Amino acid sequence: MKNIVVLFLFFGCCVHGQTSFEQSLYSNNIDLVVEQPGGYVDYFDAQGKLLGRKKVKTEGVFYYDKNLRLLKKIKSAAKQSVDTTTVKKNQAIDRTSLLLDDNSYVSGNLIVKRIKNDVFYYTLNGKLLRTSKKKWFSNRIVYRDHQGKRLGSKKRGRNGVIIYKDASNRVTGKSVVNANGVVVYEAYKNRITPQFMLTDPYYVK
Repeated sequence: MKNIVVLFLFFGCCVHGQTSFEQSLYSNNIDLVVEQPGGYVDYFDAQGKLLGRKKVKTEGVFYYDKNLRLLKKIKSAAKQSVDTTTVKKNQAIDRTSLLLDDNSYVSGNLIVKRIKNDVFYYTLNGKLLRTSKKKWFSNRIVYRDHQGKRLGSKKRGRNGVIIYKDASNRVTGKSVVNANGVVVYEAYKNRITPQFMLTDPYYVK
């Protein structure tokens, strides 16, 4: 009689040892849950027939059917975080290695890539920030953001003076390169010229 009571208590605890997700995974037929050696958990129906098995590992929780074929795998939170970080890191490395070639170089925290009259400015992770394009038969360069929206332009005159304009084509200032190779800038009507337009190595060649 004592053994019967103990067995009943053991089965009673096991019956409630599953989640609603696990019930739904096995069509709500789980009537008995039994822990097995090796860290396995078996699920049985009311007739004592095996429905499936669960195995908890460091990389996640694995669910199997009655023939021990994998039904569902749920990655652990730590594993998902590592996988996501690894994927993003590898994507950044792959993209950066693709960008760096004979037409590109690293300038500060940017990768600058030139293809004919088009220049592309990327972050070190390979994200496009902006582009610039030199117009044919003119000393004018037009800048756009990564979505193609115009940011401004600059043009060098015959006297060497560079005129800067904003996205609305308004003059924002002018500059010249002195004998020491330093850009001397003068603002117009307190309008602002983006710093990258002043320091861009491709400012007109």
